Amino acid sequence: MVFCMLVAFAIGFLLLARSRYPRATFVAACVVVLVFPYDPILALMALTALLARRNDMKTTVRAIVAGGFITLAAQVRDALRPPEASIWHMVFAKPDTGSQYGTDLIMLADDRTIVITAIVAALLELAIATLAGLHIRSRALASLATAKADAADAQVAQLKTTIDSQQLADAIAAEAHDTLAHSLSLLALNASALQAESKKLAAEAGSLDAGQLAGQASRIADKTEEIRKQAAGALDEAHISSAGDRLCMGRVQMARLVERADLPDQL
Repeated sequence: MVFCMLVAFAIGFLLLARSRYPRATFVAACVVVLVFPYDPILALMALTALLARRNDMKTTVRAIVAGGFITLAAQVRDALRPPEASIWHMVFAKPDTGSQYGTDLIMLADDRTIVITAIVAALLELAIATLAGLHIRSRALASLATAKADAADAQVAQLKTTIDSQQLADAIAAEAHDTLAHSLSLLALNASALQAESKKLAAEAGSLDAGQLAGQASRIADKTEEIRKQAAGALDEAHISSAGDRLCMGRVQMARLVERADLPDQL
């Protein structure tokens, strides 16, 4: 009896390993309950820990069957012991009777009733342990699903922001391209007009005096200055368009990187 009490004190620390080794803890607890005359509460606690940490149907069924067998065996074993050494007999004994009172233990129920009560109690304990383990598991799975949903929502929001920025960049680039095309058209038109003025001046140079030549040269110089300004403006618009294209490509690359990013699936 003293040895069993010492072992019971040490066995209690076995449950500390249930988080990292739930299956091994459950097996060890079942062996201890079978070998020593202990209550099945240790095996039931290990069963709850195993069901909470393993989401495998085969493991779940096997653990419940094994836990039920161990619980029934332990409770029936106690009910079949001699009255003075049985907890169940003590429950059904008449108060103030027994060896500690110097009298014989008087039972208020027969052995069959005691055994049936022990079996019912074992089944209730098994049901409570099983439901507790499954409840803890369902809460853990719900938390994991919530974390994954939050991560997915965050990714969707980030992608939406990226797409909006990309659409803005596309709009800027399209506007810059349109403006550049318009400026180039005007540049080509003014260049054609300047070419015509130059040819006309060359053809009429012999019949014009110095004042007229100066006036024609001044108009050509003004037209040339106008073309130079238009060319400078077109160059600026080309820079803006190029920057818009680079911004668009950067947004596309960012979106691809986000799509390739790993989500926290180990939650």
